[in-house]
Amino acid sequence: MNHLLFICFCTILCNSIVAGPQTSKKQSSIDSASADAGAHSAKLLINRLYESAKQITSGKTSEKTKADQLTALVLSIWDIDKIASYILFPHWKSFSNAEKTHFKNLLTQNVVRTFQRVSKKYLSSLEIAKIAPVQNKPNAYDAHCKVINAEDGRTVDVRFQVAAGKIRNLFVEKLDLVDAKRKEYASLMRQNRNAIPAFLKAIEGQVSKRGATSKPASVRKA
Repeated sequence: MNHLLFICFCTILCNSIVAGPQTSKKQSSIDSASADAGAHSAKLLINRLYESAKQITSGKTSEKTKADQLTALVLSIWDIDKIASYILFPHWKSFSNAEKTHFKNLLTQNVVRTFQRVSKKYLSSLEIAKIAPVQNKPNAYDAHCKVINAEDGRTVDVRFQVAAGKIRNLFVEKLDLVDAKRKEYASLMRQNRNAIPAFLKAIEGQVSKRGATSKPASVRKA
């Protein structure tokens, strides 16, 4: 009897030892497949952005039409909601829904103007060098790219950060553009003594000086 119990105990122990690594390998395989899918999705998104922006900006349509098309592209690819809340943290929670909508409208126009300004300089070519997961940010990927400066032929490093299927940040030669905009608007808030209407009015002035663009249909009304 004792001999039989000993055999059963050994059998259970062996099964548990064998089963452990198999489960671990299976989970590792799932995680790897998920990472591959996320990286592939990020690559498709960057290629779509590049090809669409290049086609729009090189087209023989009016500047108004280009602005409309770029606005639609930005809203479909850039995570304006996340970027806006990050840029204005911790003030964002103090904005009313109407003020948030107005700011996102102005931010979108700002992004579109940036595209219009740099398109001739940087959109002649784009090569994705590698795509890697972002540490401590689940489902986020950095797409490291090389672009050619059309003015002087230099190769420029550009990095897009993609999360949840949309672009959340852009780095040009190590310059964090979203963080730079956050610092700019934090200074603008201080200049206007944290008065939100005055702050929004100041941004309206900036957008107006840089040239009018199409207002996003999805956010133009509060």
